Amino acid sequence: MVMSASKKDQNIKQYNVTISKLIKLILDLNEEHQEALLKKGQELLSKEKRAPRKSCRIPVKYETFDRVYSDRIMNISQSGVFIETRRPIFVGEKILMDFKIEGVNKPLKIEGKVVHTSSQGVGIEFKNVDPTLAQIMPAILDLMQG
Repeated sequence: MVMSASKKDQNIKQYNVTISKLIKLILDLNEEHQEALLKKGQELLSKEKRAPRKSCRIPVKYETFDRVYSDRIMNISQSGVFIETRRPIFVGEKILMDFKIEGVNKPLKIEGKVVHTSSQGVGIEFKNVDPTLAQIMPAILDLMQG
């Protein structure tokens, strides 16, 4: 659908009015509040920059503080995985994962922390990743199908 020139001009004017109002509000804040607003804006932007994920179905064994489980990794990125599970695992729990990626000679043993839970499973952020593994992880992900 093509937008008419007058509609585009109206959108630009509305955008300019909104930006002007935002700038005025920011300028009216004291320096401490401006810094807090900047920090919050940066946090929001960083949350939106999730690492690209590869869909997969990789068998994984992982242990929590009291149990060992076997499930499947459904997607993987340089910074973490999503494990399909119905197990009672909670945000903040630390886990140790053991899984094999096709094309990599030995199983990967990676520490993680649960950062998200849903009815489908848990999102795990990698922690204390071996520097060599961190360096080659982009190449490993590029080789994966999906």
